[in-house]
Amino acid sequence: MKNIIKNERGVTLISLAVAIIVLGIITTLLLYNVKDTKDIERVSNMYIDIDGISDRISNYYSRYGALPVRRDIDLSSDSTISSWVSELESSNNEGPLGANDTGDFYVIDMNALENLSLNYGSGYAKMKGTTLPEDKDVYVINENSHNIFYLQGIRVNNNGTVKMYYTNLEKDVETVSTRYVDQIKIPDGFVFKSGDTRNNLKIEKVVAGGTNIEYTWANTADNIYTMTKTEEENVENYYLKTGETFNSKIIFDTTNGQNAEDLITSAKEFGGFYYTNGSAANTINVYYFSVTEDDNWGLTYEKEGIYTDKNGDTAYIPAGFKISKLSSLNTINKGLVIKKDVKAEQIAAGDTGDEYVWIDVPDDVLKNARTLEEIENALKEYTKDYREEGYDDEWYDGCGILYKQDYNELKNKMLQSIKQNGGFYIGRYEAGTNTSRDSGDVNEDAYTISVTNGYGNPLSQKDKYPYGYVTVSQAQGLSRMLSYVTTNQYNTSLLFGIQWDLVCKFIEESNNKTKEQIIINSSSWGNYKQTIFGITSDNAKKLSDGTWSNITKGTNKNEDVLLTTGASDINTALNLYDFAGNTYEWTLEKMISREAPTDRGGYFNVTGTTSSVYRSKNAAKGSKYAYLAFRVTLFKTPTETQQ
Repeated sequence: MKNIIKNERGVTLISLAVAIIVLGIITTLLLYNVKDTKDIERVSNMYIDIDGISDRISNYYSRYGALPVRRDIDLSSDSTISSWVSELESSNNEGPLGANDTGDFYVIDMNALENLSLNYGSGYAKMKGTTLPEDKDVYVINENSHNIFYLQGIRVNNNGTVKMYYTNLEKDVETVSTRYVDQIKIPDGFVFKSGDTRNNLKIEKVVAGGTNIEYTWANTADNIYTMTKTEEENVENYYLKTGETFNSKIIFDTTNGQNAEDLITSAKEFGGFYYTNGSAANTINVYYFSVTEDDNWGLTYEKEGIYTDKNGDTAYIPAGFKISKLSSLNTINKGLVIKKDVKAEQIAAGDTGDEYVWIDVPDDVLKNARTLEEIENALKEYTKDYREEGYDDEWYDGCGILYKQDYNELKNKMLQSIKQNGGFYIGRYEAGTNTSRDSGDVNEDAYTISVTNGYGNPLSQKDKYPYGYVTVSQAQGLSRMLSYVTTNQYNTSLLFGIQWDLVCKFIEESNNKTKEQIIINSSSWGNYKQTIFGITSDNAKKLSDGTWSNITKGTNKNEDVLLTTGASDINTALNLYDFAGNTYEWTLEKMISREAPTDRGGYFNVTGTTSSVYRSKNAAKGSKYAYLAFRVTLFKTPTETQQ
């Protein structure tokens, strides 16, 4: 095994010294066998590359529970790798693979590795889409051994004898310590055996002095397994079920506090659980993970990084944010959630960390778009089902941006950012505050609202009071004040209309809601007039007759009231809360005929048919109501070459 999994960040002095010694020994052997010093230098440079990549991959794996690879690039039929596998299976094995290099190979995502300078592997930066460069100038990794190989290889000619070098060690026989599979942890006291979460993942519980006990992953994320409840003699029993077939009765260890409710929650969040045969016939014992905040958020990104999920989809993660370990929150086509890291004193003050959801835009949508006009037109064509005549992203006096040129500059940055990065972030929750607002003074500016009057900057967090009683101009000013946007690298603002349309399209494309639920009737997933649904938050509140009061978890909302953010999991789509209903949300879209601001999404005292989530509504520039709030978008500033 070349890559020892460790917790250190960066290259330690010990590992550097060991690397130098190893390189010295290898170079000496090469000097003995190879007379051409240029060949020696080329092979040594490859060794140096692999050592640097290996160290960073080890750190990445320890931090994020996954390998930084491009799973969308298929190497199964690559001729070079096929020749390696054939050699491994032969009796003499003159290829570079060792006994543990039996897993699939993946191209290493160099964008995910920080501060890395390479002698080779520049082909990755030149790749277009999922096609390998013809010269194969990329580094690949074996998923089982974590061993790294240079796919192009270094050709050495020693007195007429040609040999190819692909890696820094040969015939690796040590076993890698696999601690994660598809970002699902191998529990302490268990060892990885085979498979993955979508294909018969097996682990073993280590039994001192006895036979290890095999556990299998029950995949609930892809509906391979489901849990069902039956009643036998007035006792609730839970079964593992495949299709219509009952597999086994689930046995809970009540001495350890196991129960069906926690198992169902864990299975939903992690996409499955482990199980093994029980002592009685047709019974199983289960192992599942606790769903807690401390356990399930990964480490904070110290610098911006590129995240690749288990499906090979990618998104950038801003510095200072972290991603969840839960399958339901860290998969892009399910709604990737990032969370701002906050200090203990901020948590004590009620700041739990802003959360944003990545809105993915398929590469094909903009592949032929070059100019700003082409980008905008391509996005409009892609989202045409969710656009209404008479509304567009144009500047108007009172939108919160003083000059037309500044509006256009921000809009252009947003469009270019989508082209460059393949998407953008929006607040997981409607903008909120820790203290409920009242009507206030219509002439307040955003700074006065936020600082002088003590309401603070907008929070994208659960259980907050919606940031209402603000005009569109004030909402835009508040959106621009977020403290974690301290450089020109990122932008925050109200959503442009095209961004709202893209969210609708993303929800539809991900099969989360139907087009009818978005366009015709959004009642099933929003807090609308006469909708009844269960409250799932422990700290939910409702506004009734001008007064906020608690509303108990588990009860039904059966009156037309405004709720705090994230009050019910029922009102979600791709991890976005209250995108439909609860409050109208200001946008930077304009109603052309009236030079008026536009709000979208519906609110609690209208029906889901009259104000479905996609519809544009206009309001007076000075309008400010409790039920008229906003949501923040966060997007990366495009590089100069693309502006």
